[in-house]
Amino acid sequence: MFNPASRRALSLCTLLVFALLVKAANAQEPRQITQKQVQKHLIKQVAVPPDPLGDAAKLAGVVKLHVIVGKNGKVSAIKAISGHPMLVQRAIAAVQQWEYKPFTREGKAVAVTFDLDVTV
Repeated sequence: MFNPASRRALSLCTLLVFALLVKAANAQEPRQITQKQVQKHLIKQVAVPPDPLGDAAKLAGVVKLHVIVGKNGKVSAIKAISGHPMLVQRAIAAVQQWEYKPFTREGKAVAVTFDLDVTV
């Protein structure tokens, strides 16, 4: 159906399209960063709000969150990894208000992702 030259050209085109799709997909994924990098960029940190019920029960602990910060430096998504259910919502409410100096890569703003321990 195809001659050898046409097959090679089709294979090269397919490979080129695949490479471009992979590059585009990687460019959109948030970059994983370290806690040290996170702390350097933090410009607004809101304290965990008090909870009369939790405080009366002397309920405290650490909540581990997975956080995504958008190109604008604002928290765009949070997912609880671990922690007491009564503490998780309070931790998320506080971290959702945190702001960061935008993270950059090669001079362009990028979204980032990291895990964060919040003491409640």
